[in-house]
Formats: sequence, structure tokens, C-alpha cells
Amino acid sequence: MLAVSSVDLNFYGKLGQAIDKISQHLNLGELDRTSVTSGLGLVVDYDTRDNLFYPTQGYQLSAEYMVYDEALGSDYNYYSLSLSGQVYIPLSPSWNLAFGGNYQNFSSDDALITPTAKPYVSLRAVVV
Repeated sequence: MLAVSSVDLNFYGKLGQAIDKISQHLNLGELDRTSVTSGLGLVVDYDTRDNLFYPTQGYQLSAEYMVYDEALGSDYNYYSLSLSGQVYIPLSPSWNLAFGGNYQNFSSDDALITPTAKPYVSLRAVVV
């Protein structure tokens, strides 16, 4: 049991040294510092749905364009665009057909960006 522990400690010790060398080479020491993310943008929403919670007809469109820049006080420079939409089509008094879509674009020249800035996948299903 002691031999296994010493091998594990040696392995993790060498792994830690390798991680330290990689982080110094890539300047990953920046990851543990406090940062500020400041942005300015435009948000446009258009909604013709007949009901907010249970729509049976209409559509909802959203667009958001944000600029994060050092000139605005941000520690990171990047741009983000998000487009989304939903369409509700009545097929009969008790059946509706719904479609939804989402597009996200992210652009930056910086090597390291805060993880919350990048696009994400958002899925939702409705089971009746």
C-alpha cells in the first residue's frame, strides 16, 4: 500500500510540474485573477404571440449584439451576436406546431477569455 501511494505521489508530482511548465508557457497564471467584463450593445425583441405562457399562434424574434472592450472598462476584448426565434402555427383548435431556432457568434483576438463569454447550447423539449 505504501508503494502505491509513493508511486501516485510521484506521478502527481511530475504531473504538477508539467502543468506548471505548460501554464508558464501559455501564461495561464492569468486564470486565477479577478477580472472585469464590461460591454455595450443593442437588444431587439419582437413578439406577436397570443399568449406568453401557452402560445397558439404568432412568433417571437430576438437579436442581441454586444461589444466588450478595454475602452469600456473590460479586461477582455470580444464581440458576441445572438439571434433566436420561435414560431407557433395553429393546426386545429387542440393542436399547434412550434419551431424554434438559435444562432450564436463569438469573435475575439484574445488568447484567454472568461468561460461565461462563449456561446452555449440551450435545449428544451415539450412533451404533451
